[in-house]
Amino acid sequence: MERLQVALAMESAAQAAKARAILDLALEHDWREGDEFEMVGPRPVRIGGDGSPLVDESLPLEIAALTATSVTSATLLIRDIVNLHSRHPSVWAAVQDGRVALWRVRQLSQLADTFELGYGECLLVDAKVEPLLGRLGWGRILARFRAAIVQVAPAKVTAHTDRARRSRHVRTGVSEDDPSLGWMSALADTGDMQAFEHLLGLVTKALIEHGDTDPTDVVRSKALGRLADPEGVLALLDGVDDSIPSAQRTEKRSRRRHAPVAQVYVHLSPDTLEDGGPVRIERIGPVLVDELSHVVGHHRIKLTPVVHVHDAEPVVDAYEIPDPIRQSVLNRDRYEVFPFSSREARSCDLDHTVPYVTGEPGQTRPSNLGPLARRAHRGKTHAGWKLEQPRPGVFRWTSPRGQTYQVGPDGTHILGPAGPTSRAGPVERFLRWEPGRRPDQSKDG
Repeated sequence: MERLQVALAMESAAQAAKARAILDLALEHDWREGDEFEMVGPRPVRIGGDGSPLVDESLPLEIAALTATSVTSATLLIRDIVNLHSRHPSVWAAVQDGRVALWRVRQLSQLADTFELGYGECLLVDAKVEPLLGRLGWGRILARFRAAIVQVAPAKVTAHTDRARRSRHVRTGVSEDDPSLGWMSALADTGDMQAFEHLLGLVTKALIEHGDTDPTDVVRSKALGRLADPEGVLALLDGVDDSIPSAQRTEKRSRRRHAPVAQVYVHLSPDTLEDGGPVRIERIGPVLVDELSHVVGHHRIKLTPVVHVHDAEPVVDAYEIPDPIRQSVLNRDRYEVFPFSSREARSCDLDHTVPYVTGEPGQTRPSNLGPLARRAHRGKTHAGWKLEQPRPGVFRWTSPRGQTYQVGPDGTHILGPAGPTSRAGPVERFLRWEPGRRPDQSKDG
């Protein structure tokens, strides 16, 4: 118990120190409203809410790379920290003296943002919960915080409720544990949901009558998949399951004229086709080759060949990137080439590693291109990030504060502070001075 108490105290102290360090970086330039600044170089933006300071636009890139998180996560972390310090001083003090964990009080900052509280309203709510911090359970503190918001800003609570009623949606995604399974969530009018439930029940009953012996919940999930094929559902409700080969020979060929077409990019080796094993589907993830049918379901499939060219790379003299070169880069760099990014390359722009200069030949080629999202591109163009591509598909980043990272097919390596006096280990030093080779390669390899 004593060791656990010490560990908890050290954890709280470390989180408080982390928050202070990020706050110091955010306040580094001491920008004020109305200040003038250069359009080239660091640019101030407001990440936090009303009353929070302006911060360097590229700071999320720096924090994301150092903490090995996404730029979005780093932006949210900076936002919550500057908001807590500026708009919730009592809560910030509770973090610094170890009464409340940083990850907990971030929920309070985010709740205030949800209701769009102003600076003065945040101070009033902060004062109401200050006596409770470190004394009540967290669920009770959250409830009191919400009650304080209702008391301080009732009109904003009403407006939030109205917005919530307009937030009907249907969302779909892929299971992180098993990419061959997907999920769906919806918020809709109750009458529409009841009608949908009725239809789902009819299709489920029809599948059971046709001999499906799986548990009811499993059959319901299959019925949901059948609803993507309205002609097939109509046939099923008429007593014909046209997913059966014998029924397909007698049913009208036009039954599936509205069936969706799935275009998927699948990366696999010839050995996988012969022996089975894992394949990678872009935007979904790795699955066994035998599970491909579960991913595309009953969709008609459009095959997209993926060609990896090992001969001389194509080169053009124009700024515009021809599709063959674009596909070559996207097949090589499957994700954004910023450190630790998990963003799919096909959702990014292709950036010239060495900036394009009008009139110089041979600049648009795979070895001078890489996929980048807009924020990382701005960091490279305007905020002092340096980028090299010592060999195709290997990217060397140096941040404005001297941190160096190498991004390649095997992921991101933190090389440490730039310069000959850094404390990099032998592997990191090797990578720094031999950026074109892996540690296991000989100079002749």
